[in-house]
Amino acid sequence: MSEQEQKQEQAQEKKDLNAGTGWGRVAIGVRIGSYPDPAFFESWTGLIINGLREGDAVLMPAVNRPHAIAANFLATQFLQTDCDSMLFLDDDMEFGPRNLEVLRESPQRFAMIGGLYPCRRAPFSPVVLLKKKDGGYGYPRDIAARAPFIETDVVGLGFTLIKRWAIEAVGKLHPERDVFGWTNALGEDGHFCEELQSLGGVCGINTTCNCGHRTVFTARWNVEQGKVNMKYNNFGLRIGNTTQKPTAPEPAQE
Repeated sequence: MSEQEQKQEQAQEKKDLNAGTGWGRVAIGVRIGSYPDPAFFESWTGLIINGLREGDAVLMPAVNRPHAIAANFLATQFLQTDCDSMLFLDDDMEFGPRNLEVLRESPQRFAMIGGLYPCRRAPFSPVVLLKKKDGGYGYPRDIAARAPFIETDVVGLGFTLIKRWAIEAVGKLHPERDVFGWTNALGEDGHFCEELQSLGGVCGINTTCNCGHRTVFTARWNVEQGKVNMKYNNFGLRIGNTTQKPTAPEPAQE
């Protein structure tokens, strides 16, 4: 086989891999700490009630486990289902019930695609990570021009869909250990992306799936303005869609 024929065959294999079987039925798994952030819990409840399709599944959460171990705990459960894709969630995310539906509308060329959200720490850069010529990773300054679907080198696991074939294929690279490894430079998500891309998998971000990243406030990336927006949630004072001062309870009736 000539070198040109080999390149054509490899290109076709990459095309076939990323065509996959669609996002299909989705299993939802969350990595959670000691207790859920109230903004996440509200988002999670909305997703479970209004954001799932028939055939989707909800996995047992990975509670109080290190990042890679938690990801593997969820991936192991996922591979025991008959779902076609897995949605990874972290408990510091804020999202609407339609965010999953928006991710499902992403092009089939992606094997792994995440929602758009900023880092939790200043300067709150968007997690749209591309390799820099001088090493390391950075985000492109022209996100709005690249939107809505941006191919990236690293995708976080905060709100991210991964196709079954991608998880299975990366797992076969090292049958002696679990799917998600860890390096200090890349973490578990970057390490997975690197291995997936070595197999021809395409990673990316869907900027129309805009999620919030929580600290004591929610940080959300504004694509049009190219900056971060901040929102403070005071759940103790919020009643329905209004904000009221707390009042003493009415005395019980005798």
